Formats: sequence, structure tokens, C-alpha cells
Amino acid sequence: MNYTLKTLFKLLLLVPYSVQSAAVSSTFFTPGFGTNGYVQITTDYIGDGYASVKKCVVDSSGKIIVFGQSQNNKGLIVRYNSDGSIDTVFTQVGTNSECYFDGLIDTDGSIIAVGATNDQNNATAIPLLVRYNSNGTINRVFEFPTISNTSDGQFTGVALDSQRNIIVVGGINNTTASSNHRLIVKYYSGGGLFTSFNSTGYKEINPGDTNYSFFHGVAIDSQDRIIAVGTKNTGTSSDGVIERYTSTGDADTSFNNTTGGLQGGTSANSDIYRKVFIDSSGKLITVGASKQIQGYSYALTVRYNTTGSLDISFNTYGYITANTIMENAPNSSYDMCISNDKIFIVAERSGYYCILISYNSDGSLNTNLNKTGYLLLQPSSIFYQIYSIAIDQQNRLIVGGSINTSYYGLISRFLQTGTIDSISSWSIKNAKEYFKQNNIKTGII
Repeated sequence: MNYTLKTLFKLLLLVPYSVQSAAVSSTFFTPGFGTNGYVQITTDYIGDGYASVKKCVVDSSGKIIVFGQSQNNKGLIVRYNSDGSIDTVFTQVGTNSECYFDGLIDTDGSIIAVGATNDQNNATAIPLLVRYNSNGTINRVFEFPTISNTSDGQFTGVALDSQRNIIVVGGINNTTASSNHRLIVKYYSGGGLFTSFNSTGYKEINPGDTNYSFFHGVAIDSQDRIIAVGTKNTGTSSDGVIERYTSTGDADTSFNNTTGGLQGGTSANSDIYRKVFIDSSGKLITVGASKQIQGYSYALTVRYNTTGSLDISFNTYGYITANTIMENAPNSSYDMCISNDKIFIVAERSGYYCILISYNSDGSLNTNLNKTGYLLLQPSSIFYQIYSIAIDQQNRLIVGGSINTSYYGLISRFLQTGTIDSISSWSIKNAKEYFKQNNIKTGII
């Protein structure tokens, strides 16, 4: 037993027995993740070369499910135990030219993945929605609706309403208008289009003369209203969009007064919204990128009130661009999670570094993270791209992306202070931090 493990063992002896039984015997109590806090998705795991991690989620048992794409364009789903070891009960690699961009765990333990697959001639991308059983076998491939005058498309976001109906968002190419249109499709949980949604089961949003329009993320509020975020480009300008629809597909006119949609939350020339989340008070938080007047893009975080107005209690303006908190700021943010009203965001400065940023609920930096509110994950040659962040039952942060040297998929786990979760990093101080974070009394001051 090495020194770190010995000290941890001594520390655990001071934990009340009832708490030890709850924490230590639980599979959640696994100080140390993978190798030095990282797990690399290699050919040993998937037998298909490198991989790209697009999304990570954590199931009720603490296992981590990774969605993405393998080297040969196969949709990738891999499940890991909470210590970072591969879960051999579940490993699924798609058989066609596919990519999964988002996914979630249903209340019955099944796994829902969304993305795109090519047609038989590999000429056209078709939006893809698949449900997997908890052991990795396919439960159902949902049929994409027939939409006239459309070709290529993909699903990029998925959410469930209170009845377990599945709402997916993305975009579809309209061949008549020669432009991309935003798209929402609603399915029954067991399969089939939810035809009372817009009378068809889907809603194609045609913004007129827009050249490019796409939804990237979706969330469902307590009233089963659909909040979708993305971007649109009219050819002369582009901006982020956040829109709210009723459960039947009508624009919610209580959002942004009349239209049910809101375009662009900042004073920048161009925004893009990639993900949207609902906090404990019902406010909407979206992350993405903002292109400033100077021509530079910066990672963006925006918070809206439930009415669609900017929440000015968040950083005075209702939004934050990363250039206001650091020099050489990241270009874009891709995902976020919320823990005890703390916002954690993953972002990158393309080709230079990846970064983890945390804000308090008022928009100030959460200096509990690395004493600064942000943590560089590059240039240590660990992450080259970073797309996903999730939080587990012990409030640890799971970050997913790809590695710099070989473009293998990569996931890592951090404590909320920014400490990498590896056995070698688990000092007495970190153990105390873990117990304090999870309200475990040790008798140590």
C-alpha cells in the first residue's frame, strides 16, 4: 500500500461508521479516476482507431456514458465504471456511417442517442434517433418523418418531457429555398411521431431569406415547454436564437412578449448558442460564442428570465464574454453543468488550449475553482478539443473531448476545486475537501 492510500485509510478510520458504510461501501467512493485522472478511448476499447467525444452523461449508478464518433465514422457509445475502467457489459459502436452529438439516460435506464447517419449511397446525412437498452443492445431506431423538399440534416440535441416523450432538435436542408432550416421533432417514448405536435410531429422553422439556420440545444421546463437554441445567418448577418414553444408546437407568445423567439443576447455582431439549461429558479442559461465588433470570437454565457428578457442580476448585463475576465480568452464554449448554483463551463481557444470556467449565480468568478475561477487544461498536451461536461452524484466534474497527440477520445474527472481526481493527487487535504464537499464528518479540523 503506497503512502497516499495509507493516509486515506487512516483518514477513513476517523469517519463515523454509519457514514463509512454509506460512503465507502458505495461504488461512488472511488478516489482516483483512470490513469492519473484521465481515460483515453483507444483501439483497445473500440477496435476502430481514434474517437471524438461529443457528450458525457452519468447514470444513476455513477457510470459514465460517452457519445461520439469513431475513426471510421461509426456512431460511438462507450460506458465506463465510476473508477474509469471500461464497463464490458456495455460497449456499442454503430455499424453505419454515423455520429452521435448528444444523448441522455431515460428514467427506465435505457440510453437515447441522437446524431446523423448517411444514406445507402453515403451521399446524404439523415437525422438519427436511437434508443439502446441498458446492456447496449438496440431497442428501437426511430423513423425520421418525411418532410417535403428537404435533404441533408442532423439531430444535435435531445430532451425528455414529463411524460417521457422525446424532443429532438437540429437542422434540415430545404432544397427549394437552398438553405438550412431549424427543426424540432417530437416522438412518443415508445416510438412514432407525436402528431398532436404541430399536427405533424415536427416543426420546420423557415426564417425567410436565411441562408443558414440551425438548432443546437434543447431543454424542457416544468410546464413541458420547449426551449431551443441555435443560430441563424441571413447572408448579411448572423446571431444566436433562443425560442420557446408550447408542448403542442405553438410559439409561446409569453416569451419575449409576442413572438416566442429571441434573437441574440449581446451587443456583438454575431452570436451562436450551443446548449441551454434551466437553473433551480427556472431561468435559462445558454453557452456558445460571441463575435465582437473587433472581429474576434469569445466564449459566451447568457442568462434569461422566464419571460425572455436578459437577467441583469447576472453580471449586470445578463451575459459574460470571456475576454472580460482574462487575456487571450477562449473562442467558444460548448457545454455546461450546474452544481449548487455554481455554473461550470468548458471552452477552448482553438489550436491553443482548453479551459474550465466557473461562475457564481451573480456572474462573478467562482474562485473555489483553482483560486481564480478558471483552470487551463492545455498546453499540458492533455486536451486538444473539449465538448462536454457533466457532474456525478459526488459533485465531481466529468470532462470529455479529444487528446492532442493522437486525436483519441478523452475523458477526465476533477474535483470542483480543479484538482484532477487521481490516486496520486489524493492527499490528506484533498480527502478532507472530498468529505467536506459531501457533508461527511471525519472529526478532523
